[in-house]
Amino acid sequence: MSLLSALCEDGALANLLVEGSVDQSVFEHFVYHTLKKLSNSTNVSSDRPVVVFLDNATIHKTPLVQNTLKKMGVLTLYGCQYTP
Repeated sequence: MSLLSALCEDGALANLLVEGSVDQSVFEHFVYHTLKKLSNSTNVSSDRPVVVFLDNATIHKTPLVQNTLKKMGVLTLYGCQYTP
């Protein structure tokens, strides 16, 4: 089982439990729909930017994910190359 979560100071924004591993299509779906939900939220404003922290997995760097994050105005931070 794999769990994807989007968290904020108010709690969980979205959770997705997947049987098995998370692949590119699952991650892209989660990012797109979570950010779409978030963009419709009244909790997002210019003084509360959206920040996404990702590791350096290949599925985090696909063109669809990168374009979605950029289009939504999300600040994307990546961890260092090796984080055990």
